Amino acid sequence: MTFEAVLLIGLVIAVTTFVKNVVPTLPSWATSLIALLVGVGAVFLVAESDYASEQVIGGIPLDQANAYSKLIAGVLIGVGGAAGLAVPGIRGIANIGENRTEGPVD
Repeated sequence: MTFEAVLLIGLVIAVTTFVKNVVPTLPSWATSLIALLVGVGAVFLVAESDYASEQVIGGIPLDQANAYSKLIAGVLIGVGGAAGLAVPGIRGIANIGENRTEGPVD
């Protein structure tokens, strides 16, 4: 993962956290949707900027990528941001196997 992708993921986390603080009753599915939309929007915004030729994803500069490539990159950035918001979930995944029992489970 490049430094630019990390910055975009950080942007997704910051904007989504801001929206969650403004609307505290926001359901979790809406938070995930916001993260995806912000990720896609950030990639399309960066792709139209002056330094888009320096932002390379998969060997292709963003200013040369087609809309589908930008969409896929944006979704991946949004998923990364959503995963960053789900730290308790990540901790739960990290603990898989610690409470394992020996033998078949009925």
